Amino acid sequence: MGAEQLRFSLIQRIEQADEKLLRVINSMVDAVVLEYVPEFTAAEYEASLKPMTVEELTARAIASDEDIAAGRVHDSKDVRELLGI
Repeated sequence: MGAEQLRFSLIQRIEQADEKLLRVINSMVDAVVLEYVPEFTAAEYEASLKPMTVEELTARAIASDEDIAAGRVHDSKDVRELLGI
């Protein structure tokens, strides 16, 4: 399958994906960018981060706790199965 076919196939799957799959795809892309773009150093990555206020950090922690309580969590086995690896 060529690049254009792969792109088309992925676009179709992304359009039909639920939030769980979109989060996995986003995490994969982030990981690949960090792994395969050697000129993107840790210092550059850290410089690109936006500092959070205490309120933003607290809201993020509360949202994370709510996700955990609601069972919206995935262990590494689930992710590997979803990715077929």
